[in-house]
Amino acid sequence: MMGASQTRVTSERKSLDSQSVYAYLIGAHVVSTLLSIPVVLGSAALSDLPQIVFVPVMTGIMTLGAAVIALYVAFPVLLYLDSKRCDRRTDGWEPNSKLWAIGGIIGYVLLPLQPVLGLLYLYKRHQYVPLL
Repeated sequence: MMGASQTRVTSERKSLDSQSVYAYLIGAHVVSTLLSIPVVLGSAALSDLPQIVFVPVMTGIMTLGAAVIALYVAFPVLLYLDSKRCDRRTDGWEPNSKLWAIGGIIGYVLLPLQPVLGLLYLYKRHQYVPLL
């Protein structure tokens, strides 16, 4: 039989897991950034493709680019919101939301910092709040 405190902890855990959209978006940012590196490096070779292949390929690249830019801009906000949510609802880990957000903003200047910071955040978060 569950006590009142166990029921509250279980319902808070469910609430946190079902609302971890920010964490998934941070992961999407990391993956999309890492996927865009070979695309950018190989873009010069794309001009040699026939037009029937070139147009769909470029459409896909532009769609990926739009997603990367949107997640790149939103990254510090996502870190802040998710770490704030984790701070309120987890025991044992009290992430400094402002510090994570500042790290994300510094990533605007130091581009390789954002995926590394995202991976570090998700790893640290997963130790206390599993994503899956």
